[in-house]
Amino acid sequence: MSRVCAVSLPWLSLAGDILRGRAPGQAVIQYTDRCNASCVQCGMRRQNPEPRSRLGVERAGALIERLASRGVRAISLTGGEPLLYLGDVAALARLARRAGVASVRTGTNGFIFQEHAKPGFSGKIAAAAGLLRQNGVNAFWISLDSPEPSVHERNRGLPGVVDGIRAGLPVFHAQGLYPAVNLGLSRLVGGTQPLAARDGEEPAAFTARCEEALSRFFSFALELGFTTANVCYPMHESGPAGYAPVYAAADSGAIMDFTALETAALLTALDRTIAAYRGRLRIFAPRSSILALLSRHAHGLRRGHGCLGGRDFVFIDAKDMRMYPCGYRGNEPMEDFPAGGARRRGREKKCELCDWECFRDPSNLLGPLLELRRSPARGLRRLLADKEWAGVWLEDLAYFRACGWFDATRAPEPSRMAKFERRRENAPAAEAV
Repeated sequence: MSRVCAVSLPWLSLAGDILRGRAPGQAVIQYTDRCNASCVQCGMRRQNPEPRSRLGVERAGALIERLASRGVRAISLTGGEPLLYLGDVAALARLARRAGVASVRTGTNGFIFQEHAKPGFSGKIAAAAGLLRQNGVNAFWISLDSPEPSVHERNRGLPGVVDGIRAGLPVFHAQGLYPAVNLGLSRLVGGTQPLAARDGEEPAAFTARCEEALSRFFSFALELGFTTANVCYPMHESGPAGYAPVYAAADSGAIMDFTALETAALLTALDRTIAAYRGRLRIFAPRSSILALLSRHAHGLRRGHGCLGGRDFVFIDAKDMRMYPCGYRGNEPMEDFPAGGARRRGREKKCELCDWECFRDPSNLLGPLLELRRSPARGLRRLLADKEWAGVWLEDLAYFRACGWFDATRAPEPSRMAKFERRRENAPAAEAV
């Protein structure tokens, strides 16, 4: 199980919605909370005894049609493990695309890549990839917890899956689908030595160790054959009273529980490492969003834009198909997707309850465009007031365009991406502490 990042949309589709004063609608639909992996960082791991649910094609299909009619442009079908119901996911993707949804995304913990040495493996993977591609899935993720295969496989309870991913990616590519690696930031990023600050260690030294670990992570993704990467920011389930996540992708395991200083160091290292790898991997995580998080964690400063969860983005729970502003705000059920981008007062501009990237990343990307549409003078003043952040944000938009808006049915174009790669010593980033 992994959290999901938002799907990017073609510029013309995005511009049309922005001109109408709203972001392209997105819905994360948890199709099932059943999972066959043992990830310690996830409350849906197979060891947990809670009853499991599945929406079913008929119910989920009716929901998707309603969402599409109300302006949803992107849908993520998540879990649990979505590919336990591969046929259902394909059917729902086909229905969504026919209903006018431009982007349909799903993914896997990787269990389908096990037993790669057995006869028929390539045919099985080709059939799965072909079914997804032919039914309209145009973004697909595979989760990875560590650059050390044994650490990842032990945490997931999926032996042999890493070699299977290496063998299976060319088969996916041959079917016209280029999966993204979903890099979950936890202490497992350190490999066999959990990533943690040592007693008395200077923040700069820990930041350097984080950067080394993240570089190994991205290098390993490239070695496996990935062309695209998502990043899940470190997230713990704790938060203000009453905000227990409805999406149980967080748990209280120590591998997710970073201190404030560790978080700031990790985000600093992440910003630098992304800048260093942007020419070789299509990396979805916007640097402007990372800098906004870093400023809050390290300095208590507010940069970037508020979350659009509950306005243009929603989460639907597998247990009872209830709708929420996001997977974290479990005490705020919604009746329906807000037509016309109706605002939920008091939350749009100040929600900082979580660090989940699902809605935070697209909100930071689209927020300035929405503000410029509502009040050009105010939007321009705000950008000019923080020229460093504005410059990184403008580069993010140009980079997303160079990445083909992260359409997983298109191969990357390294010649267009190369100019965005920076040497680490030249990559601007706020100081960690």
